[in-house]
Amino acid sequence: MVKKRGQDEEWVEEYFKNPGYGPPDGTIVSLTEDEARDHVEMLCEKLYDDDVKRRYKAAEALAPYIADQKYLPEELPIHPATVLALAILKNSNDRMFCVSCARSLGMMGAHAAPYASAALAKAISISSTELRYEAILSLRRFGPKAAPEAAAALAWVVTEDAEARLRREAVKALAAMGEAAVAAGGVAVARACSDEDTDVQVVAIRALADLGPTNAEQAGPALKEALEKGSQEIRRFAVNTVIKLGPPVAQWTGAILSQFLKNEPGNDPKLRTKAAEALMVLGPDVCYENE
Repeated sequence: MVKKRGQDEEWVEEYFKNPGYGPPDGTIVSLTEDEARDHVEMLCEKLYDDDVKRRYKAAEALAPYIADQKYLPEELPIHPATVLALAILKNSNDRMFCVSCARSLGMMGAHAAPYASAALAKAISISSTELRYEAILSLRRFGPKAAPEAAAALAWVVTEDAEARLRREAVKALAAMGEAAVAAGGVAVARACSDEDTDVQVVAIRALADLGPTNAEQAGPALKEALEKGSQEIRRFAVNTVIKLGPPVAQWTGAILSQFLKNEPGNDPKLRTKAAEALMVLGPDVCYENE
């Protein structure tokens, strides 16, 4: 939709003042099955309405049905996630509206990933912090299916964004994508293990376990540094990740873990116990090498 800049605020206000297409009391669960099917049928018809605002509202109202995969026709005329993705791309200046669309897409979860991942990845580059935050949260809910189109954009946030909150959530989103995000995001998550913000460090160290052993070449050195230079808390998180990743990171972490076994002043007893557990997971060869 093409609008003059001066009309943006009026358009958004009108959009939110007018009622949407939800049930009268706003609660989907209050509908009977027949009412819910009628509701979905009406909303699907609105997806092709001449009024673009009606299309957007219908798509948002369908979000809980998409999430639950209930009462939907065998074939949708157009997926509501496509409608909302286009809405974000065409109305990027309308912050409140785009945030609302992003939240609806997040509600749909993985079902929206094939239709909206690219649009949300592009939204990450938009200057509005709130929209970028909501886009990242929705991509996290999309999971592995979003990785091909969104992992690179999330990796950029992790390494380059000035806001720690956004870096932290971007790491979580990459972790939710798992091994599918390794190619584009593995390096970024490993670098985040030494982020200036402690919360980002913790999230990144834990995320290495979610990315899996295929990222060992990046995870190993990052965990070694965390074990050598981190606080006691950071070290405990790192040891837990070593336990989850196992032998693929042994060459980087075995020696330092063995040092934690020594009963010396200042050594954390809990860390010593976890280090022993980690060495058992890494295998007998590592234990023998570091006796």
